[in-house]
Amino acid sequence: VLVHVLLLSLVLDTLVSAYSSYSEQKERCDLQEKVYGVVKSFNTLLDGPGKDFGSPCSSPKNKGLTKDAFVSFTQELGRCPRNHTVTESMAAEIFKAVDVGGTGSLGKPEFLTACRLLQYRFFATKRYSVLQEGFPKLWSSSVFQWLKEQVDGD
Repeated sequence: VLVHVLLLSLVLDTLVSAYSSYSEQKERCDLQEKVYGVVKSFNTLLDGPGKDFGSPCSSPKNKGLTKDAFVSFTQELGRCPRNHTVTESMAAEIFKAVDVGGTGSLGKPEFLTACRLLQYRFFATKRYSVLQEGFPKLWSSSVFQWLKEQVDGD
């Protein structure tokens, strides 16, 4: 009986190990396919006709994707039922956030970062608390002024 239990345990361990190995390999392959798809999209947007994805599609001086092209890309991407829609203003904010050098265009690394951000749902919030309107004396107190400075970095 003990040998039977040990043999079953060995078989179970072998099956779990094989499944884990397969799952990890499949996950790596899926990730590589996603990255390949995003890079291919970037290259297509740069090389494709400007009339389809903004005008002009790429910036001639640094071969990057323009803001108009990126916003058009996000709008087209949002038409897919599996993706959530991104407003034009939100797409413009994402563009501004990932355009690290302030060049007005996205290179491949910046585009990859933007695509990662597009997987999340964003929403706009009011800049200041409801305390500003509901309790103006408290809002204008020195403690709240200090707190606002800490948050805003002013």
